[in-house]
Amino acid sequence: MTGTIPPGFPPSLEAQVGSFLSRYGPMIPGNALYVVDARYALGEIGNSCGSNTACISRIIQLTAASFAGDIHAIDSELETAGAKNIFVWDVPNIGKTPAALAAGTLASMLGTTIASAMNQALRGRSTPTTMSNCSMTLASSTR
Repeated sequence: MTGTIPPGFPPSLEAQVGSFLSRYGPMIPGNALYVVDARYALGEIGNSCGSNTACISRIIQLTAASFAGDIHAIDSELETAGAKNIFVWDVPNIGKTPAALAAGTLASMLGTTIASAMNQALRGRSTPTTMSNCSMTLASSTR
């Protein structure tokens, strides 16, 4: 083992749900609990802004909106296939991780800002009114 990570690993949540639905669909057990872990989304926010706060804020907001849209699409796919109980973890506060804290105050603040923006976007898209016949719960892991 060389320690390198193969391309495309781990697969995105969209790819995992697609694989699951292609294997077990078109109707999955409605009484099962389906857990969507939103923490996958903490990828590269972008290093091309330098210290331009407007650029950084724009990238964070666009990434957060895209992330929330992806989670909503996954929930919709599961609901369409028969899921009635969906549990979504939010994004943990990466500003409190040892790596962010070790990188300094600005890195910690940026990590907290990113997680907060993603969770706000997720809460905005994942209201009970968006899920017609489904009980979806958004669980916080940042407390």
